[in-house]
Parts: sequence; C-alpha cells; structure tokens
Amino acid sequence: MKWEDLYEKIQSSDNAEQLFEHVRAISRLIESIRVFKSVSN
Repeated sequence: MKWEDLYEKIQSSDNAEQLFEHVRAISRLIESIRVFKSVSN
C-alpha cells in the first residue's frame, strides 16, 4: 500500500482523526525501532 492510497482512505473516512492517531503511533514505533537498532550496533 502506498502512502497516497492511505492518504485517500484517511480523507474519505469518517474516522479520520482516529486513523491519524494510528499513523502517528506507527511512525513513533518505527522511529523507536530505528533508534534502538542504531544504539545496539
């Protein structure tokens, strides 16, 4: 799934606010993993 598709879904969704929260949470998770990997190496 591309970001464009995800953005379209968010735009057309009634739960846009909730979806944005999920996207932010996923972004934080990815960032944490990236930091953790760089620290452990």
